[in-house]
Amino acid sequence: MIKKWQEFLKENIVNPDSYLDMRMQEIKSLLDTMGNDTLIYEWENQDDHKLFINFSANGLSVRYEFDIDDMILTKIVGNVTDFTKDVESMESGVASIQKDIHGLLGIA
Repeated sequence: MIKKWQEFLKENIVNPDSYLDMRMQEIKSLLDTMGNDTLIYEWENQDDHKLFINFSANGLSVRYEFDIDDMILTKIVGNVTDFTKDVESMESGVASIQKDIHGLLGIA
């Protein structure tokens, strides 16, 4: 079976068994339904140890850095750290990121 290069890369980047990748894909699917062409959302999961999310919409550039080993979530807007906070679990860190992105986009 011959696969397109993009399909091959996608299979190796996204781990379907990873909780983080599953939740990040849920957020991406929600954002895709909004139909906003200026919206950029991408993430990098480093073996469930660190999660990096880059989010841009309406000229606003936001980066979330989630250190899962130390349970520290950092939000960077532009080049300025907006906040750094300790979270109780992987789930609460991801929920904080999702809630913040929803707030930025005005999603209830």
